[in-house]
Amino acid sequence: MKKLIMSIVLVLAAATMVNAEKQEVVLFINSMECGNCQAKVEKTLAYEKGVKDLQFDLQKRQVTITFDNEKTSVEKLQNALVKNNKYASEVVKQGCAKSCKSEAGGCSKSCKKEAKATPKCCSGH
Repeated sequence: MKKLIMSIVLVLAAATMVNAEKQEVVLFINSMECGNCQAKVEKTLAYEKGVKDLQFDLQKRQVTITFDNEKTSVEKLQNALVKNNKYASEVVKQGCAKSCKSEAGGCSKSCKKEAKATPKCCSGH
């Protein structure tokens, strides 16, 4: 009976670890406007511990990051972007994927603050 209970506990623990390790976040980076910016962001994030995959959408200024949440966090990834490239980022929430310059008009308060705090793109546009 002890072996059965121990086996169940080990299986549940392994299943929990598999689910806990992989996480995905989409970051909006207001100042990522060109291929050079994308390359800088990619280089920075690729070397962060726990990053598994990066998918870019330059037109939306977004990067989808798949990472191991046992090794890093969204905050650590955002801090790496600010520290290495001065790129502030905002987590895109579900159903809120519009960029700061949306056709619907107006920026969110947090996006306005980010735009002021973030320097222009490396190519000056």
